Amino acid sequence: MVLISKKFNEALNEQIKEELESGYLYLSMSFWLEEQAFHNLANWYYIQAQEEYIHVKKFIDYIVETGGTVELLGLQKPKSDWESVKEVIDAGYAMNFP
Repeated sequence: MVLISKKFNEALNEQIKEELESGYLYLSMSFWLEEQAFHNLANWYYIQAQEEYIHVKKFIDYIVETGGTVELLGLQKPKSDWESVKEVIDAGYAMNFP
């Protein structure tokens, strides 16, 4: 039995895409910071990426539980050519407080 509207199902699939892209960007930040030997900050951004994937799992579970269809949409390649730690931190801030 389907308990979710098509419109809401599509919106949740779009949100899954947004969460995955955020996680992807956090991973890019983490990897760049690790390469620059900012290990603790790299770990913090890695944890942020994991949090995004937890959100994704919750959305997927909801869609499945309500009889909807999970559709994984294409992701944009994240920025990876950071110029400075400040640029990374500013981008992370902008993601959370647009």
